[in-house]
Amino acid sequence: MTDKRLKELVDTAVACDRTLAETKMRLDAIKAELKAEAISRPELRQPTGNNGWSVTLDGTDGCIARVTQEGPGLVSAIRDGDKKVGKLRDAAGAAFSSLFEVEQTFIPKADFRALAAAVLGTNGAARVIKLVQRAGRCVVGFETKKESVDG
Repeated sequence: MTDKRLKELVDTAVACDRTLAETKMRLDAIKAELKAEAISRPELRQPTGNNGWSVTLDGTDGCIARVTQEGPGLVSAIRDGDKKVGKLRDAAGAAFSSLFEVEQTFIPKADFRALAAAVLGTNGAARVIKLVQRAGRCVVGFETKKESVDG
């Protein structure tokens, strides 16, 4: 790719990014209005699973907007040190162990990479680190210059 083509590609991407950002802001505002309207019309609610509901709102050309409120979900886990554990034990009483499973969790210590290298050496640390790391994200961001406004 030529330098000129690369610069044009960056300019086009930045213009698209600006348009997307503006459109997303507008869409978010419209969604907020639609949510508020659906909440204000409980008579339109159709029940969904797990105590949720859904409201279907009609557009002018046959299109629809569906606002769905999920029912309350359960947390996936509660750590042993969490303040809720005591309250849960009190509320559940003798049934606590029937309702919850105890699962051991391993959390990498602070400065894990350096600690692993010190304890295991370079090769051993590399093997252990590979097992506990997740892939990093690759993102493209844009920095835009202020557009001058004529007039």
